Amino acid sequence: MKIICTGNPKDGLAKSLQKIYPDITFISRATGYDLTEQVNLERFKNLLPFYDVFINHSQLVNDLQCSLLRAVKEVWSEGHVINIGSVLEFAAWEWIDIESASEKRKLRDLSLELSTEKFKTTHLILGGFQKDNGDASRIHTDNIANTIKWILEYDCHIPLLYVDKISDELIQHYNSIRP
Repeated sequence: MKIICTGNPKDGLAKSLQKIYPDITFISRATGYDLTEQVNLERFKNLLPFYDVFINHSQLVNDLQCSLLRAVKEVWSEGHVINIGSVLEFAAWEWIDIESASEKRKLRDLSLELSTEKFKTTHLILGGFQKDNGDASRIHTDNIANTIKWILEYDCHIPLLYVDKISDELIQHYNSIRP
C-alpha cells in the first residue's frame, strides 16, 4: 500500500498517520505544494500513478477537496480514497462555519457518488477532533489514524463512517456561544 495524503506532517492527523505509515507522502504548503495553485494540482495528479491510497485530509476551501477527489478519480481506475469530513455536515453544527459545512457535505456526496467496487471511497465524519492542545474531551489524532488504518485493512468496504467524542460539556459550550 502506497499512501499520499494532504496535510502538514508536523502536526495533527498527518503527524499521527506518519507514526503508522512512515513512508506516507504528504502534499501541503509545508512540503512545497500550495494546492490553491493550478501548477501544484497538476504536480499532484502526476504523482498519483505511484500510489493506491489517498487521504483527502486538509481543510481546503473553494471546493478544493472535491477537486482533489475528482482528480484522483480521473487518474485511478482503482484504489482507495479516504475523505475527512466534519460534524459541521450536520444541521445542528453547521452554524459554526456555514461555508465549511457546505463544502464538507459536497465532499461527502461526491465521495458516495464516485465509490465503486474497485475505486473505493470512504467519507469519515469526525466530531470533536482534537488538535495538539491535549483536550481530552475530543478524539485524539492517534485514534483517528488508527481508525483509518482499520478502514484500509478491513475486508469489507466502508463508504461512510461517523466517529465522535463530543462531551456534554462541549455541546453546552457551543450552544452557549451559538448566535
